Amino acid sequence: MDFKEGIIKKSNFLKCFEVFITFSCLIFLFGVVYAAFRRVMMCDEPYTLLLYDHPYQQLYPSSFYIIVHKIFGWLPTRIYIYRLLAVFFNILASTLFFIGFWAWLKSFFTDFEIKQWNKQTTFLFIVTGNLATSFIFTQGLDYNILNNKLLLISSGCILGFCAKKNSSISSGYLLFICGFL
Repeated sequence: MDFKEGIIKKSNFLKCFEVFITFSCLIFLFGVVYAAFRRVMMCDEPYTLLLYDHPYQQLYPSSFYIIVHKIFGWLPTRIYIYRLLAVFFNILASTLFFIGFWAWLKSFFTDFEIKQWNKQTTFLFIVTGNLATSFIFTQGLDYNILNNKLLLISSGCILGFCAKKNSSISSGYLLFICGFL
């Protein structure tokens, strides 16, 4: 097998993988959105919704509930709204992580080598992996979801910083955002 045959076989494999990962991402996305309108899980969700609506009713109010109430208090307190917000933050965090990850990959590989990687497939792979965490147990927007997504965004900022060859103002902003999050 020569070099061109290896590239063609790898290309066919990547095309099959692209179709599979696109299909998987759509299934996970539709499944999570469909499950957002289903019944309430009897764990932390009812308590979390109550504290979003009335964050100062707790004896020792957590700043998490107060922050979410200040940002999203204008929304009606419905379980499906906070589940859809969790999906939105999942996709947003995956996108921001992908931007840093892709910049980091480009700093290591030459232009010829990175063409073997497909940008859309890598993005869908990251989104699908993050959607898979909430596919089985659809959760509303709670502190675990937000902490995980803030860590994912911080990781993307660190990878974006590591991709910079020299320090600049933009790399300083990346570190500031990472520290703030």
